[in-house]
Amino acid sequence: MRLALWISRHLRLSDGGRGPSRSGVVIAVSGIALAVTVMLLSIAVVVGFKQAITGKVAGFMPSVSVAPEEGYRKDPLLSGDSLTAALDAQTRYVRHLMDSLSPGRAKVSAVMRRPGILKTDTDFLGVEFTAFSAEHDTLFDASLLTAGRLPREANEIAVSSLQASKLGLAVGDRVYAYFISDGAVRTRRPTITGIFRSNFGEYDRSLAYMSADLAESLAGTGTDAFEIRGVKDASPLAMELQRRLVDAYHSDKTLDAWGVQTIGQQGAVYFNWLELLDTNVVVILILMGFVSGFTLISSLIILILERVRMIGILKSLGATNRQVRDVFLFLGARIVFLGLLIGNAVALALVAAEHAWHFIPLDASAYYLDHVPVALKLWQVAALDAGVVVAAMAVMLLPAMIISRISPSNVMRYE
Repeated sequence: MRLALWISRHLRLSDGGRGPSRSGVVIAVSGIALAVTVMLLSIAVVVGFKQAITGKVAGFMPSVSVAPEEGYRKDPLLSGDSLTAALDAQTRYVRHLMDSLSPGRAKVSAVMRRPGILKTDTDFLGVEFTAFSAEHDTLFDASLLTAGRLPREANEIAVSSLQASKLGLAVGDRVYAYFISDGAVRTRRPTITGIFRSNFGEYDRSLAYMSADLAESLAGTGTDAFEIRGVKDASPLAMELQRRLVDAYHSDKTLDAWGVQTIGQQGAVYFNWLELLDTNVVVILILMGFVSGFTLISSLIILILERVRMIGILKSLGATNRQVRDVFLFLGARIVFLGLLIGNAVALALVAAEHAWHFIPLDASAYYLDHVPVALKLWQVAALDAGVVVAAMAVMLLPAMIISRISPSNVMRYE
């Protein structure tokens, strides 16, 4: 082993000219560098998309959403003060249940939704107004706001950038808003305090925010739903909530049957899209693995064939096939190391540049982001490099087997 290492360290990867050996080495190093660069960039883009989309969804959607199911009210004829009292009791029970089951860092907030119309002198737009209790202002992802703030006081609303663009609105403007509740239309002229952009088309087209005071003044009391935010693994909590709420419905503790949805269910279209990216990365990794493996095998075969005379001399001096094979395995390792060095340097430089300057734009309506997000951790780079080294050493065994077929007596034919 020491002899093979010593010989390989004193051998040049090429003959110094412009022959096949030099070209083969250049192609091998370039192929490995290109493959490593593409694989690292693919991983960085997928991880970046996952972090960006998941973070945006988490800032825009709750970890768990709890709302009454339509058509399952036990006493549909209940009305007046009796209905108000029953709904208030139900709301208090559900809120207490959610507070008791939620983890310490999780935040529970009440949510009210009202359909309505935004109207200017020249255009109008149908939207769904969503009102949050006061604590939600601290839970909303501030990065979604492009201007202003969330509505807090009565007669304040926030609209999406898409809505603002279509209606020609800006922060501080007042707009006519028609709210529809219980078959009645109520008119207000709220002030726009904020503009947000999620790049989720269906939400930017239809969703607007209003203050809780404004919602209650329009439709009296009542909570349409509750939300829990700040829970990493929402499924166990959602299952327990659903079980308790079903028990409460059957034991007459609630007037309505309540449904529970996790962020994974509400944002299924986005998470499914991210899973498709995983499949694409696997395909890219496999293809790049074949490319680097093929170029490495070709380069080693060229190196072996150009050094047949040296192989014959070593064998005539008593070197075993294994010792001679190790010489070329070490040479191949030098090629792999050089390719890894170049590939890592190029990939990390591109990742750092894109992270800092966002020079690769995207169509936000198609990709939910206006630039390519990238994120890469040290362990991911190390794992990929280790995988490349293991795969390269495995494929190098094939050309190295040619050495066993070379005998000193046949060396002269290669002179």
